Amino acid sequence: MDIRITLTQLGLSPKEADVYLTTLELGMSPASVIARKSKIKRTTVHEILARLSEKGLVEYFMRKHTRYFSVLSPKSLVEKYESHVADLRSSLPSLLAVENRIVGKPKVSFFEGKEDLKRLYLDPLNQSDEVLNYFDPAKVMEYFGEPWLRDSVIKTRAEHKIPVRVIMPDSALSRRFKERGAKELRTARIITDAQIYFPNEIYIYGNRFSIFSFSDDMAMLIESADVVKTQRAIFELAWSSVKVQG
Repeated sequence: MDIRITLTQLGLSPKEADVYLTTLELGMSPASVIARKSKIKRTTVHEILARLSEKGLVEYFMRKHTRYFSVLSPKSLVEKYESHVADLRSSLPSLLAVENRIVGKPKVSFFEGKEDLKRLYLDPLNQSDEVLNYFDPAKVMEYFGEPWLRDSVIKTRAEHKIPVRVIMPDSALSRRFKERGAKELRTARIITDAQIYFPNEIYIYGNRFSIFSFSDDMAMLIESADVVKTQRAIFELAWSSVKVQG
């Protein structure tokens, strides 16, 4: 394991980690020696040592008008962070009380990048209730690829017997998806009015409402019974307004 990465995971910046490791290697040394060894500017090293001192990781003493610096030993460093973890664990009940102070408050999560969006896109498969979906198959296939959509989403959902109702824009591809509806547990309605178009993919399921912006490579998930109730009502209004295609 890279020790430098471990130190940054504990909250040190990369340069702070470099100065800590350099000082640990040198032992008690003046800033000029630490700067020369670490190849970091002396003024920057002074600033970093001051920050590390504030964090309790650096000590110094004076010798002939020169400051000599030393860092907390690895063993003491472990003990220091273990004590922080113990304090955090003991505070957990109070933290949870703060989190739950507002009963039923919505929880909002953001996702970015294809792998994160894939994980959220599969989330409706973790429950058994009907899924409501504003669905543009062309956009989804362009972003995720047809094989992944077919095998990881549609096939898995059908195997888990999770029904879905979708509203789609009019296209030859949408009509092919509609034709396969019975086999894939999909009930679909197609919007023929080109002026009515949903640029985002939307899922409504359980107490969750997710919205995908593939052009922005991001998505958002809202967990709220009230929000979902409103979105279900809007979906049903749209569903009843769409002319059923034969």
